Amino acid sequence: KYCSFGDGEGNLSMDGSKAAVYAVKHDDTKVIFIADVINRTKGPDIEVTTLDNCTISPLGNYIVIDGDFAGGSDRIQVRRASDGKVLWTENRYGVPSHWDVQIDQNGDEVVAGVAKTEPYDGMVIKRRLSDGKITVLVNKGYASHTSGRNLKRPGWVYVTYNLRDESKY
Repeated sequence: KYCSFGDGEGNLSMDGSKAAVYAVKHDDTKVIFIADVINRTKGPDIEVTTLDNCTISPLGNYIVIDGDFAGGSDRIQVRRASDGKVLWTENRYGVPSHWDVQIDQNGDEVVAGVAKTEPYDGMVIKRRLSDGKITVLVNKGYASHTSGRNLKRPGWVYVTYNLRDESKY
């Protein structure tokens, strides 16, 4: 019925070989599957109940989903890409604003963005995809936008700040 790649935060894996695709089947079942772009094959359907956006991690190890999980809207769920197993679901802090997935300086695949809830509100945070551990990257001011998939400088998080009265933050 409907199929989407790149809706919201969709990306290819860093080597361009894999993508997470969201589809609604004719019977209204919602699924995600991994498309192998190189071999032109489709992985097994991973059934999901809710989804706003999804993407595959840079190395193709994880699927990052945002939707209404764990008793709250605008949450992240991370699944292993190989079999769709849920590794962790955010149940407290919600989705960072304009999040992006990338590889950090330690070689870990992470999701980074501007936090929207206390105690991290307005800070740029990263969450390790393997276990959800939060690390604050920038804790001064109120960032408005982050981006992490710069082709010329991989592994960096670019942060944009709006002009505003910093004395309030």
